[in-house]
Amino acid sequence: MTALDTWYAELRHALAQAAEQADPVKRAQHAARIQRELAQGTEEAAAIYRIAIEKLKESDLSYGQISTTLAIARGTVQGHAEHSRRIGLVPGLIFAFRDKAGRWYPARPEEILPGGPYATGDSITSDGFREDSITIRGDRPSRFAGQELVCAYEDTPSGRITDDSPGYGYHLTNYGRQRRATRAVHNALWALAEDAPGETTA
Repeated sequence: MTALDTWYAELRHALAQAAEQADPVKRAQHAARIQRELAQGTEEAAAIYRIAIEKLKESDLSYGQISTTLAIARGTVQGHAEHSRRIGLVPGLIFAFRDKAGRWYPARPEEILPGGPYATGDSITSDGFREDSITIRGDRPSRFAGQELVCAYEDTPSGRITDDSPGYGYHLTNYGRQRRATRAVHNALWALAEDAPGETTA
């Protein structure tokens, strides 16, 4: 049995526990936490869904065939398939980020992509990668919620970073457009406990 088979039962259990709280404050807090986590999950699931449709469109399937296969409207298929272009999702993945304490996740950029440069432009750093920042909303279920996180990313994909991104887009503070992250970065941002590896910069 997979997590996909059991998650709704776990959700029902969590909802029941929230409803059973005798203290109205705790009841509201529990319910608010469920809402926050569902909101984040909805956005991530939507990104996975969009990426899957984009991959289907790269095959020989037409919009109509995809529509029939997934039992959704043709216009919905087209909207998802063209999502990256419409929102200006830029190439090149975020492959590391630094928290306010100076720790890099999942490792320092120069350890992940040694020998740069990997980006071009005025804001290129001495190590050869571009720095910008992302901010996780304060109401989201991340231990980095509310922090401005410096991130390192490839401005142009080099092929040295495996594109295993789950598809979720992050808005860069300075650059102003959305960029995807590697799975390691995405998982570290949304880890539920202090268990993601990281190193403190010297």
